[in-house]
Amino acid sequence: MKIVRWVAVAGAVVGLVSVGVFFAMQSRGAADQYASVGAFFLALLTAATSLVTWIRSPRGDAGPAGPDRQGSTITVNGPVSVLQTGPRSKAKVRNTYKSSGGGSAS
Repeated sequence: MKIVRWVAVAGAVVGLVSVGVFFAMQSRGAADQYASVGAFFLALLTAATSLVTWIRSPRGDAGPAGPDRQGSTITVNGPVSVLQTGPRSKAKVRNTYKSSGGGSAS
């Protein structure tokens, strides 16, 4: 999978360099006109991609994407016991640390 990404990045670099060389070989006026037409088609492509993404997206309110929907991370020092019975249930955390008494916790 990483090779495919590197090939895509290399292809993009080659494409950008090729476009740069093409524009460098043109006069300023021609390069400006080519760039204007290219920007227009890039804007159309972006709008079409956004429209297709919006049409294919699931409908309905997904709700907030905060910690309540995605889960939370809690860091606890010391041994604990955690019981969670389902993906949307509340986790019950018990401290299982046995104090030897008389000492200070650090």
